[in-house]
This record gives sequence, C-alpha cells and structure tokens, in this order.
Amino acid sequence: METIYVDRNNKFAKKLYLNNTALTSDQMDAISRVDIVFKGVTYDSATYAAAFDWTTEKANSYIIFALGEISVLPEGHDQKAELIVYTSEDTDGIIWDYIDLTVYDI
Repeated sequence: METIYVDRNNKFAKKLYLNNTALTSDQMDAISRVDIVFKGVTYDSATYAAAFDWTTEKANSYIIFALGEISVLPEGHDQKAELIVYTSEDTDGIIWDYIDLTVYDI
C-alpha cells in the first residue's frame, strides 16, 4: 500500500516489467503519458506533469510518483487504483498494474 499526502513531497516508485523483464531505457523513453485512476477519476501526466517522472530513473525501469502534487486528489482509499501507460504504439493505454493507494489531505 502507498500513502499519499496532498500538497506534500512524499514519493514512491514503481518498477515496470513486461513479460517478467524490466523495461529498457528505450522502452521507458517510448512512454508518452501515464495515468492513475483513483476512485474512478483519471489523473494524467499531461495535466499533472510534476506528479509523474519516468525519465529520472529510466535506466532502472522506475516511474516515480509524487501524487501529492495533485492538489485536487480527494482523501480516501482505493485498493485497485489503475496505473495506465501510453506509448506511440499503445495510444489507448495499457492497464499496467493496480496500486493500493490511500490519500490524506492534512
């Protein structure tokens, strides 16, 4: 489970795998957008760029999430927040994983 505090700098990272193999730097470079669907609402990297970073740790296949940067993220818990990844080949996005998220606004 990941805990997010709205308007705070808490971060977490998620390593991306495809067919049980970590993504390469080139595959990470191919990512064009990332979404999190929390409690049925989509928050995307196009709108909230500071909340999603797939370039800093691309050599290690990580996306770094700073979801506290999304000031409109509501408090609550979602056991299956969807992580959706987009590339030029996957323009409709791929549900990559589910993340157990709890959000606090303190």
